[in-house]
Order: sequence, then structure tokens, then C-alpha cells
Amino acid sequence: MATVTATAMVKETGAMAAIELSPGAVLGEGGRYRLERVLGTGGMASVWLATDTRLDRDVAVKVLSDVLALDEDYVRRFEREAQVAANLSHPHLVRVYDFSVDGPRPYLVMEYVAGGEPGRPPPRARRQDLGRAHTGA
Repeated sequence: MATVTATAMVKETGAMAAIELSPGAVLGEGGRYRLERVLGTGGMASVWLATDTRLDRDVAVKVLSDVLALDEDYVRRFEREAQVAANLSHPHLVRVYDFSVDGPRPYLVMEYVAGGEPGRPPPRARRQDLGRAHTGA
């Protein structure tokens, strides 16, 4: 079975189109980002663990929902989010690597940080270990 990229679908149809997101699907020019598994979902988007096939590294890809991808206001909001996030730098924030609104599903590519669940604090034992390391205990 041939793999069809999101970019190819847009060129073929000439319009925005909903695409099925599933493990193995690809986004980006030349199929740069291969989706592996869902890390989380929200009202606006889903976040996937993906492989950057050019740099051979894990990344997190936030993909705007198919319904909202057809709404110009939400696409602009998503684009602003990407621009703001790309200009922030802090040890507790993930880095933004790439962004696109040119295909059927706008996406934001970010640094992937393994472990834990998004939006949840680390386990208590881990925080204690970090505290002991800081005080030298």
C-alpha cells in the first residue's frame, strides 16, 4: 500500500482536506515527520510522538484538529501560538523546531521530552530525589 503524504493530498485536490492521522502517517515536505503514537489530545489539537526522518530523532508534533484546520481564525491562532512558542527560551519549556500551515493539517514540531504525562507533575519520589541531589543529602 502506498503512503500518501498530507502535502500530496493538498496538491492533488487543490484545497484543504481532512486527512486520517494514524501511526505511520507522514507530515511535512518529503514526508519528514512520521507519526508513531498519540501522546495526548485536547479541544484544539492532538500531540503525537513522531520521528524526524531527516535528523533521525524523536519529536513531538502538535496537529490541529481536522475540523479546526478548515477554520481560518483557528489556523491564525495556531500560527500565532507557534510564533510565540518559537521565541521563548527557558529550561522548563520545550523548543520549537518547525511549523507549517501549508498542508491540510497545520502542525507544530517540538522537542520531545520522554517520561511522565503532559500536564502532570513528576512523581513525588522523583521530586524528593532531586531535592536531595540539590542539598547534597
